[in-house]
Amino acid sequence: MELTKEQKILQQVLSEAWRNPAFKQELIAAPEAAIKKLTGESFELPKGKRLQVFDQSNPDIICLNIPQEPNMDNVELTDDELELVAGGFIVTLLQKKGVDCFYPRLPRKDGGGVAGMATDAYKS
Repeated sequence: MELTKEQKILQQVLSEAWRNPAFKQELIAAPEAAIKKLTGESFELPKGKRLQVFDQSNPDIICLNIPQEPNMDNVELTDDELELVAGGFIVTLLQKKGVDCFYPRLPRKDGGGVAGMATDAYKS
């Protein structure tokens, strides 16, 4: 499978950021300008949107991204999805609806092991 133009640009940008600390700082400070300077190309962003870059390369830090809150007002749930919500598995439902969720592994309430999902830690 061939990479898209955007994927090729992203690949080049990330490689340069890993290799070149000065470029990484430029990318964080002014992402669109840094990308244009490096590649001669720019990303097509939706109107009214901007690109923001965060350095998540430190292996000692777990980064938590807070995504936009999903608009669930007009979402119709299937019977299976209703069962998931009733069982406390909102994370699973959000993932099925295309919302990426990351929850760090938490200690279990009973003190044993580690919870596999955030919801596991709060089950009684």
